[in-house]
Amino acid sequence: MRDFTRCPLFPDLLEVLHRSKLAARCRASCVGKPGSREGDMRSTFVLLTLLCATNAFAADQYQIIPLYSLAIQGRPQLHAALIVNETNGDNYTCSAFVHQEPPIGFDSIECSKALNKIGNMPSGPATLSPFAHQTAAPYPAIWKIDQTNGTLTFCAATEVPAGGWVCGSATLQ
Repeated sequence: MRDFTRCPLFPDLLEVLHRSKLAARCRASCVGKPGSREGDMRSTFVLLTLLCATNAFAADQYQIIPLYSLAIQGRPQLHAALIVNETNGDNYTCSAFVHQEPPIGFDSIECSKALNKIGNMPSGPATLSPFAHQTAAPYPAIWKIDQTNGTLTFCAATEVPAGGWVCGSATLQ
């Protein structure tokens, strides 16, 4: 279940709900007709509508675009991804290194902010254009990013089917 108290619009939603309940009570007392049930239903409808709209328009800040994976005998597997900050257009190149041969383990994960040589990357979602060096890893792997603080986590399976995972994290700066 989503924690709505962390939503920046939550105090505004509560204010709208409070005002609509006050308006319903005032209408009921001024007119002299029972209107609290109608007011409560209207308030509930307004609250649910605003919560749904908040969830629908709450976009992710970061987008992960896997680039390639390389498995070279006797060396750690290399996995690379492009991370796009959709709010400001910044992008990062990230690499994760995993030992799939004994001793199995996570080696490192590194991210560096890419510098634009000419022009700027606009904000919003991005799509990767196909290129010749896209290769697949021999084991399943997952990229995941925390949308609130920009911590990138990479996990690679230690065997197929995925029986165990080795993971590492890095924070975008």
